[in-house]
Amino acid sequence: QYFRLLFAPVQVTGDYDFNSVPLATVRDWDAWLGLALIAGCLFLSIRYKKSRPMLSLGILFFYVTLLPVSNWITPIALLMAERFLYTPIFSFALVAGACWAAIPQAQVRRLVAAGVLTISALFCISHNYIWQDTLTFHRNVVRALPNNARGRLGYGFALLKMGRVNEARAEFEEGLRILPGSAP
Repeated sequence: QYFRLLFAPVQVTGDYDFNSVPLATVRDWDAWLGLALIAGCLFLSIRYKKSRPMLSLGILFFYVTLLPVSNWITPIALLMAERFLYTPIFSFALVAGACWAAIPQAQVRRLVAAGVLTISALFCISHNYIWQDTLTFHRNVVRALPNNARGRLGYGFALLKMGRVNEARAEFEEGLRILPGSAP
């Protein structure tokens, strides 16, 4: 999921509860693909540590800085969050910069840079509408992750604040269906 957020941040929510993201089983190919991708990245990091030290450093820094919030060492309250990428994104930028510098033709480098900047600006503008207030933020969480209890609760409170009591009640009830013992 973190790779998806780095390369194509389309479905952003800001908060992923444990019940929002389904648990992987041994039969889930995408879980195996994710593990293979991690293993492949670590293999590349070790393989190119002498010939491409910046690439190696970038890959290792990404995983080392993501490790404390990965729930592998100590379980934390969230399964995943975009804010967990604040520090690891530096390594992503380092690897992207090394790849960009490896493009031999200056004209192609300029074209790639213009494309990346254009796409990034469009994502930034589109996400501003999601983050404009509490209502739109939580409505987006509920739209993207219907089983997110915290999103349902936040959306319910935002609706309640606007005086939309019946809609708020429906969100609170749905939140209780997702996490039955969560009522105060």
